[in-house]
Amino acid sequence: MILRPRTFVLAVGALMATLAGGLLPSSGGSSLTSAEVSAASRRMIVRFYYSDDSHSNHVGTGVFRCDGRATLTGRSTSFYEVIDDEPCCGPYIC
Repeated sequence: MILRPRTFVLAVGALMATLAGGLLPSSGGSSLTSAEVSAASRRMIVRFYYSDDSHSNHVGTGVFRCDGRATLTGRSTSFYEVIDDEPCCGPYIC
């Protein structure tokens, strides 16, 4: 199979973009799972995430809203502290 130069360049570019995307950290992208969002959707919850169990290095903040949306600034880890936890009445805090 002989590839034309343009086809070859496009194929290499697509491969490079795929590889680079897997290696680069996401900037502000959410790594919250759908299970976390679903479980928290009935409460307004704010979590501070830390790099280890000493909670000395803050690495992210997760916000779970009453309407089911969630945002993450930084990154999530298994080490977190719940800062705010309010019940929801529909899509709003009670």
